[in-house]
Amino acid sequence: MLRLYSLLFVSFSLSAQQSEIRSVADRLAGDIASSGKKAVAVVDFTDLKGTPTELGWFLAEEVSVALARDA
Repeated sequence: MLRLYSLLFVSFSLSAQQSEIRSVADRLAGDIASSGKKAVAVVDFTDLKGTPTELGWFLAEEVSVALARDA
């Protein structure tokens, strides 16, 4: 039963994160469009030491994909 709750929590957490990423990307896309810029770069997020992490790569990819959808 504990595993089921854990899976539900992780599933909800990922869904909430994806929703938040989408929301941020939508706001960024609006700002970019209103600025008239034709290109934007998304770099990997890093830890406090400046080292790229798997989470940082994932977040950068999610933001890139969301921005490309809004273009």
